[in-house]
Amino acid sequence: MKRFHFFTLLFFLLNPFLFSSDLEKINSDLKRLSEEERSLFLKSAGTLKCPTCSTLGVLESDTPFSLSIREKVIVLIKEQKTEKEIQDFFVDRYGEWLLRIPPKEGIHLLLWGIPAVFIFIFLFFCFFVFYKSKSVSLGEIQEESLNEMFMADLACFKKRI
Repeated sequence: MKRFHFFTLLFFLLNPFLFSSDLEKINSDLKRLSEEERSLFLKSAGTLKCPTCSTLGVLESDTPFSLSIREKVIVLIKEQKTEKEIQDFFVDRYGEWLLRIPPKEGIHLLLWGIPAVFIFIFLFFCFFVFYKSKSVSLGEIQEESLNEMFMADLACFKKRI
């Protein structure tokens, strides 16, 4: 049992050093890229989610899977692939769930449209409520009722004094 704890502790202590070499390799590969290729790397890798993290992208995560995706993006850039080809490469292998922003086509178009529909309904509801509340204006109220209301308010005010 003590041996198990020792190896577990050793693994967790050495874990950052195991993956730091991958990160250093990626950084050195990035330095060798031109400015145009670096911007393509940032655009392409920025559109991908980390498969093991719940909310991070590939660029923000340092998990081994994200590091391997970054390496593959660099390899694809060196092969003169475009941003769309790089994105298609990962979608073909892992599916559309890997994308941070779903494509605006097919069933995803419906998902993009639902918030717009709700905003339209909300604005229509607000317009309807405010239009109805403004339909009774001072011009429609007779002068006599205004005078009666003023006299009633004045009487209440005098009683308080």
